[in-house]
Amino acid sequence: MRKNVLNNRGAKKTYTDDTTISCHQLRWGKNVSYFKKIHGVFDVIIGSDIIYTEEVLDILFDTIVSLLKNEGTFFLAFARRNVSIDLVLKCADKHSLQWKCDLEDEEGIYIFTQKTI
Repeated sequence: MRKNVLNNRGAKKTYTDDTTISCHQLRWGKNVSYFKKIHGVFDVIIGSDIIYTEEVLDILFDTIVSLLKNEGTFFLAFARRNVSIDLVLKCADKHSLQWKCDLEDEEGIYIFTQKTI
């Protein structure tokens, strides 16, 4: 991932703005408070093809909610494995996240944000 960031950003270019792109390993539900203390919270979190069992849903969304800024966005590229999108969306709702997806098929990009009051 780090190599992809460098390749897509242009490793030889010099940037003068304050835009920072970084990537860090994180295991859902493991040392999340420490991770947050070191790296802070994020405007954007991206996950792709990351849900294989129903048991990870609560841990995943707990982690996302903990690390996402108040007006941040979680992009999930969903590919159905052993878990239906209905279960994923139900868990997101339980964690006060709203979602949108403009696809007719259940597989695709889901965009999660915090529910507005």
